Amino acid sequence: MKVKVWKLMSILTIMIFVLSAANTVHAQTSITGVGVYPGGIAYDPNAHALYVANPDAGTLSVISDSSNTVVQTVSGLSASPFAFAYDSGKNEMFVSEYQQGSPGGVDVVSDSSNTVVATIPLAGGCTGIAYDSSKGEVFVCDAYTQTVSVISDTSNTIVANVTINSYPGSLVYDSAKGEIFVSVTIGVDVSVISDKSNTVTKTIKVSSDPYESPGSLAYDSAKGRIYVTNSTSVSVISDSNNAIDAVINNVGSGNLVYDSSNGEIISSGGTVISDSTNTVTSTLGVGTNPAGIAYDSGTGAIYVTNGNDPGTVTVTPVSSGTPSTAAPTSSSSTSSTASSTPKVPEFSSVALVSVATAMIALTVSAVALKTRTRKPLRK
Repeated sequence: MKVKVWKLMSILTIMIFVLSAANTVHAQTSITGVGVYPGGIAYDPNAHALYVANPDAGTLSVISDSSNTVVQTVSGLSASPFAFAYDSGKNEMFVSEYQQGSPGGVDVVSDSSNTVVATIPLAGGCTGIAYDSSKGEVFVCDAYTQTVSVISDTSNTIVANVTINSYPGSLVYDSAKGEIFVSVTIGVDVSVISDKSNTVTKTIKVSSDPYESPGSLAYDSAKGRIYVTNSTSVSVISDSNNAIDAVINNVGSGNLVYDSSNGEIISSGGTVISDSTNTVTSTLGVGTNPAGIAYDSGTGAIYVTNGNDPGTVTVTPVSSGTPSTAAPTSSSSTSSTASSTPKVPEFSSVALVSVATAMIALTVSAVALKTRTRKPLRK
């Protein structure tokens, strides 16, 4: 009996190691059915959906995060979609439109109907865009001028224009300080705009290399930091003093997103940075020519667009999240399929706890059995 118990315990020990190893492997899903060369992507928590920009087709693909399939294609945009800002106050998606040499602007898409409900005319070089939840305003970069335009989501009109010292590329909103951080396409600066005065309050030099222009930005609400990509590094800005707090070297380029569940900054190239240590902790597998990236706080997954032909979106679970049970908000108009690559199951910590509990129970049983069967000492 004792031999059988100890054999079973050995098997359970091996199972724990196997489950632990499997738990570190992220089961990825590849979503097809999006447009050719997809770019920007954003998560809409109200619709439980991801919006993908298809600049070549001038459309948006809508992905349900419950099925990981394309459920609708949005057309009728004013130009080529570039980036997104989700307006949580109006449940609308603001889409910057980039059209070189032609008029562009910002399109407003209702997430209930997935139709364009308004267009704000601007120059043809609209790139980075961000939503200011405190003011109910949207900030958008004009890559052709040294201007960031401010749009009221009440009237869908431009209420201010902010001049910076170079050509803006990307931006992000700091909800704690009421500030907009703007990276430039020429130079090594990040400009800080106050949403109270709509003026530049500080300019931060993020690199000593004049050819290493800043790129994508991500705001870490837990740490009060802004992460900004350079060519081969990531600069970390503290919003307490708007100064460089750290530099993380040997990081590949790509767009950034903040994972609030794990306290991590993840790039579209797959690099994972811990905001506790400001070091690279792991690398996620991504598809061909990764471009845009979004974090789905509902399901705890990372979505990365792959700018290949035909385009795909790679989905990687990175945290538990709160799985959405809501049905898609729109009917299917584009076929898509989801295939797992690789086919590795993800095991939760519950499974490991169950196995460990079983081992403890068997150990106690074995000790009790040994005690009962021990021969009494002869006097």
